[in-house]
Amino acid sequence: MENIVETKKCGNCGNDFPITDIDVNFYKEMNVPPPNYCPDCRQMRRLSWRNERTLYKRKCDATGKDIVSVFSSKKSLTVYDNSDVSDFDMPNIAYSIKNIQKKNMKI
Repeated sequence: MENIVETKKCGNCGNDFPITDIDVNFYKEMNVPPPNYCPDCRQMRRLSWRNERTLYKRKCDATGKDIVSVFSSKKSLTVYDNSDVSDFDMPNIAYSIKNIQKKNMKI
């Protein structure tokens, strides 16, 4: 059973949130300080960097099928339709991805 070691006030919303003994052990193991924001505010902060609001129509780079993606066709990223991944030639795709990464990293 978790024991509450400390109760902190969130630096964002002002709500109190508990720090348990399991949390303290995790922070020590990861060598990071305890959080200053409550779990909900930390989650909102993490999710604020994700693009889930803008969707783009583009073509699957493997099949040419029209798909919806979080990456616009103006981006130089290879995007595959995940609904038919089993139909792909996986070794060939892995090779293509490796070459794209080398090209982008200029190795």
